[in-house]
Amino acid sequence: MAYGGNDALADITDFQHTLKELPSTPEVVYLENYGHVDFILSLQAKQDLYDPIISFFKSMGKFSSI
Repeated sequence: MAYGGNDALADITDFQHTLKELPSTPEVVYLENYGHVDFILSLQAKQDLYDPIISFFKSMGKFSSI
């Protein structure tokens, strides 16, 4: 689960509340300079977020064909 330091739509309080409501404890990624839409539109999102996510799944034995 990821969140950014410049997110005007979902602040840290909202994020922490969501974490408490989950039945498990997810991996958490904090990207200080990311706002809400940066997770989709940032030119750096592939390197900052999506490549590490794919590596995580590969390390867990998932998505070995990626």
